[in-house]
Amino acid sequence: MCMSKCPVISIHLPKCAGSSLRNTLKEKMKDEAYLDYGDRITDVSFEAKQTRAKRKLQFLTDYQSSHKAKIIHGHFYATKYLDIFPNAQYVTIVRDPRSLVPSYYSYLKRSRQNNYLTRFAKNCSSLEEFIDHEWFQNIVSKQLYPLDISSMCLVGVQQKYNEYLKRLSEIVGVALEEVNENVNPKGPEYNLPSGLVARIEANNSDDMELYFKALNQ
Repeated sequence: MCMSKCPVISIHLPKCAGSSLRNTLKEKMKDEAYLDYGDRITDVSFEAKQTRAKRKLQFLTDYQSSHKAKIIHGHFYATKYLDIFPNAQYVTIVRDPRSLVPSYYSYLKRSRQNNYLTRFAKNCSSLEEFIDHEWFQNIVSKQLYPLDISSMCLVGVQQKYNEYLKRLSEIVGVALEEVNENVNPKGPEYNLPSGLVARIEANNSDDMELYFKALNQ
């Protein structure tokens, strides 16, 4: 099904300031922001794939009943909305994989949720095991596929979040202010041994390339 009226599609990548943006959108845009969470991104289990398929069908019903949204924001794969809104403007925030990967590991380890991903992370013997698992490699590229960031309306980097927020405000026509949430108590930086950093770089070569492209565009 293809809908002619296209909202902005905002893809919340793991540990890339998306939770802060979610709260800002809830506060400033209210019903004009459709928040889409629950697709179990990164989870490659059969159950998760079924969940994503069911939620896409449910979206068609929910969205048609409201039809007020100027922006859709949440955890989902880019492919979800390509056929529904083929002319939509896509936006996202990316992060250096060398901090994203350990941050995601730390988040899943301390999460109170009980799901496939949190159980896996909590059962990992070390960050090294997490880094080497294919589920958690190039997660940004996988979630954005088949989009190329050069063709997206707006791609920001986490360390320039305020600049991203200003540009997004211009796109949606609403003044958006920063709201921090989901902050790691250990802070944003991870002082990892050089060997671990090298493994993250090697295992996430696609995401490294994407990040530097976003940083320099």
